[in-house]
Amino acid sequence: MTEWNRHYADLVYGELGFRFRHELGWFPPWSLLLVPSLLLALLTLIDGRVFSARWLPAGERGPMGREISPRWFDPAPDDPARFARAVLAWVYVVWAFESLVFQRAFEYVHVVETLMMMALWASHRWCLPAFALGWIASLNLMLRLGDDFPAIGDAFRNGPISLAKLDLQYRHPLAEPGFGERWLDAFRTSTTGPDDARLKDRLKKCHHHVATTSWEELGEVEAFLRERGVKDRELICWDEGTHPLYLQLRIRPGLRFMHVHTAENIGPDADATVRGERLANRAARFLVADLEWVEDADHPYADYSRNESASRYRPGRAPGDAVPALTPLWDGVFPYDGPKAVFRSGGGTGRYLVFALGE
Repeated sequence: MTEWNRHYADLVYGELGFRFRHELGWFPPWSLLLVPSLLLALLTLIDGRVFSARWLPAGERGPMGREISPRWFDPAPDDPARFARAVLAWVYVVWAFESLVFQRAFEYVHVVETLMMMALWASHRWCLPAFALGWIASLNLMLRLGDDFPAIGDAFRNGPISLAKLDLQYRHPLAEPGFGERWLDAFRTSTTGPDDARLKDRLKKCHHHVATTSWEELGEVEAFLRERGVKDRELICWDEGTHPLYLQLRIRPGLRFMHVHTAENIGPDADATVRGERLANRAARFLVADLEWVEDADHPYADYSRNESASRYRPGRAPGDAVPALTPLWDGVFPYDGPKAVFRSGGGTGRYLVFALGE
């Protein structure tokens, strides 16, 4: 908190402009209701008489309940009920404020805010999800029709909103082509082994993202490391999509930083700190890297809804070299700048690289 947090705060405030512009777009259509929800919270605070320590007589409505029709604003039966509702409104306002001002630009930050917003509307007897679910159901019907009727699909693709983004964010599993077959496969497939890994890759929603995992290819890496008897502290998973290896191999991590790329960017000395702790672990034998980071940096607007494909990743830069040809952005960047690559998933053209440390 004394060494790193101030640098993390610099990142937080540096993103404030982006977060402010994107505040209504985290979980549309839900996020679009932020403005009316803040207005409802304000009215709820006034109606709860948070400015007064005295209760109104039983049966008497609050200030807003007297002025606004019950059709739009539930008057609540008494002051204790209105005050409890006001507490909920205030906690929602505080949470919305801190998630915008003090948090980074990640979707998970706004999950609680969105759920509390629904609770606030429910306290006024508004069934808010009914409206949004109706919209989502209609959109999923159109997406599904677009799969079977090219004209509808082309209309989506040529529209003002990206079809790929709609597909990724709003398509329900029930509206996905082949859902029934995959659903049955979930009951027929063993929960271990390569068939399980392939099914996981088919079932997952988001593909080609640094925080996702290619389960089938990671299974190849697991088998390679298991054959070499990797033990506690002997493996470093450098990227987020490789972390499950620690659990699959039942070993202790070789580096205390899990989100390495986040850690490296927290302050001017952070990169040296991560590098120093990596070099201090003399027991480390292997490091697993994820080429998705390379692809994501070189192609930041990738379509995350596409299926896994080894052809997405570039081949080795020379015969017998598993490391692909890298753009200048990655020149001199660890681990591509020195350690020997001894294995690459996907038959030598896939996503994951295993480096032998000290060779």
